[in-house]
Formats: sequence, structure tokens, C-alpha cells
Amino acid sequence: MRKNFNKAKKGVASFYIVAFSTLILVIVATSFAMVVISEMTKSSNDDLSQSAYDSAMSGLADARMAYTSYARCAEQKIAGARPSGSGTDVTCSDIVWWVEHPDCYMVGHILGKIPKNVDTEVNIGDTIGSNGTALNQAYTCATINPKVTDILTTLDSNHNIQVISGSVAGGANNVKKIRIKWFSVRDDIRLQFSNYNSSLKKVVFPAINGNAVATPPTLELRIVQTGQNFTMAQFDQTQSGRTNRATLYLVPMSSSQTATSGSSKNYIYVGRTSVTSPITAAQVVKTNDRTQTNKPFLITCDNETSTKEFYCEAVIDLPGVIGGGARNDETFTLAVSLPYQQPDTDVSIEFLCTNDTCGSVNWTSGDGNAAVIKNSQIEIDVTGRANDLYRRIMTRLETSDETFSSGYPSYALQILGSSGASKTITTTEEWDHYF
Repeated sequence: MRKNFNKAKKGVASFYIVAFSTLILVIVATSFAMVVISEMTKSSNDDLSQSAYDSAMSGLADARMAYTSYARCAEQKIAGARPSGSGTDVTCSDIVWWVEHPDCYMVGHILGKIPKNVDTEVNIGDTIGSNGTALNQAYTCATINPKVTDILTTLDSNHNIQVISGSVAGGANNVKKIRIKWFSVRDDIRLQFSNYNSSLKKVVFPAINGNAVATPPTLELRIVQTGQNFTMAQFDQTQSGRTNRATLYLVPMSSSQTATSGSSKNYIYVGRTSVTSPITAAQVVKTNDRTQTNKPFLITCDNETSTKEFYCEAVIDLPGVIGGGARNDETFTLAVSLPYQQPDTDVSIEFLCTNDTCGSVNWTSGDGNAAVIKNSQIEIDVTGRANDLYRRIMTRLETSDETFSSGYPSYALQILGSSGASKTITTTEEWDHYF
């Protein structure tokens, strides 16, 4: 009996060993299968995601072409008559109406990719992914909005100036203020307010080739405006609290610093600018007054715990134009730039009105209504699809003349090194003597 009992014990031990080994093999095989399935799923999702993105980019390219068609029709002063009938011919009236009454299918309608009376997605085509999966691609929604309530741009060393010359709904004369916000939380750079020395109580700009980069940076804002009739000489004049040109330097200061005001300082302390403490119209006029020193404006910016989209914000009251009368829509221009060309900085600019003639966005801060800006930037919103996965792209495109923007003078003379500059001035007869 003892011998048989020992044999039984050995048999049970063998059974447990086999069972345990089998379980381990099953676990290893299952884990391997799960890894393979996970990688295949990831590969498939990557293909779908990229394909959906490609579909959205295709819709973006189509939207740009559709806007070009709209711009050509708008130049002809085509009225935005509502399209009618089920014909396939697309007219300028159709295009203008679609852009002024945007929906998800407007781009397909304008380009003739879907019939005028049909609302459906625009098919891109069927492709095969890297894992052999069929990808049914389309963009399901693509809208164009040529009327925005702010101008958004990113300034950097390659694009250090943004010129804004779009028309304002209700007329430029109704614009009373400018709100400028800069240095977005998306920039994700540690704040270093190195262009204001709190111990010296002075603005001390860092050398452009030095290591001290001020973040947020100083901005230069130039304002050009005229009356309905003007002379070129008026750009260098100020008359009775009015000016046709102004140049403001906005210098950020940390909210943890303390600035003192006074005429003896080399700056004008504005603080945390709001409707109660804007840069006044009188101060704007002085920036073009040859008898005054154009001092930079010290702006208190939020700290790194800010929940706002932008760290810095300034509100500027606009003075009247020389000669009185209404501000000319055709010459109302802003130029915002980075004097030090660093760091990369997101900027938002809004025109504010004190009535409802300029737009429909009401700001609860009391600054006024944000004006609708037409044909300066267009907002394009596209959703692309690949099978059942969607990707969305929202972007802004410039409609202004890039040649004019890039040719806007940033400075008149630059001196590099310590050699200085030598100038020779020669006068001649009247310029029109030989004509």
C-alpha cells in the first residue's frame, strides 16, 4: 500500500506540473496574441487617423480654391441672391450666397463637386491602408468664414510683422478702441520679464544679440489713419489732440513687480489695462509729437498661474484724424511687430466699438463690441473622415497682399557694430524742375 501511495503522489505532482506549464504557455500565447492584436489595431487607427487628416487637408485645399472663386465674384459686386433650381451651373450669385450663408456643404457646392440641391459629404476616394484595410475617405464638413472678430497671428524671426488693413463692418469711423493681446499660454515658455528693471525703476531693453530674452516680449504697434481728404505732410503732424500716425511700444511687466509713475521716468505706467485704465487717446497722440519723448508703455501681465489664453493685454483709445470728419475706411491700417524678433509670440487684435454698428459680439468687460473684420483673414473649418474616424482642422488664412505686408518698413536705418554711420546730405533743385 505504501508503494502504491507513493506512485499516486508522483502522478499528482506530474499532473500539476503539466497543468501549470500549460497555463503558462496559454498566458504567454494569449499575451503575445493581445500584443499582436493591439499593434494591428494601433496600426489601423494610425492609418485611419492619418487618412482622416489627409481628408481634412484636402477639404482645406478645396476651401482655399472656393474662397478664390468668392473673391473674384465679390470684386464684381455680385448681390448674394439665394440660389434656386436644381441645375448644375454655379453662378456668382450662388457662390456669394453660399459664403454669406455658410453650411457644411458650401465648398462642395461652389466647386461643383456635389450638385447645388444636394447636401452630402465630398468623397475623396477609397484607398488601402498599410495593413490592407480599405479606407473610405471624405470631408464631411467644410466652411469658410470671411468675417472674423479678431485677427490672429504668430510673430517670429521669419514673420515679425503683421499688417492689418481689412474693412470693418459699419465703417472704420465707428471703431473707438483697439484691444491687443499677446503671448499665449500655448507658447509654453517660462516667463522672464527682463526688459523692466524693478531696482532701477526703468525700462532697460536687452541687447538684441544678448542672452536675455524677454518673455513676454515688447511689441511695437503702428497706427495709420486719415480723414476722407488728407495730405502726406499730415502724417508728421499733430493737431488739436488728433493724429494720422502713432507708434506705441508695449513693454510687459510681471504682476509681482511694482512700478512707479511720474514724468521723470522713462516709461508710462499703464498697469493692468482695462476699460477703466486704457492707453488714452491723448497719450497716443504724443507718440507722434516731435516735442515729446515717445516713452514706452509699461503693461502689467498675468503670471504663470493665469487661466487666460494670453498673458498680456492692452486697450488703446483711438484719437480723431487730422481735419476732423470720419475716419477713412481705405487707409485705416495697423502694423504689429516684434522689434527683437524673438521669441515666437501669438497675438490677437480686436477693433472695439461703443455701439452695435460694428458687430454682434458683446464684451461683458464694458470695452465695447468687437467689430466684424471683413476680408483680412478667413477662418476655415474642415472635418475629414476615413471610415468611422474623424479629424477636424481649424485655421486662419491671410487675404491681404503678402508683398505689401512683407514690404512694410520695419526701420529706416540699422547700424551694426561700433563703427557708427557716416551721412552725406546733398540738396538739389526742386524735385519737379525737370518734369
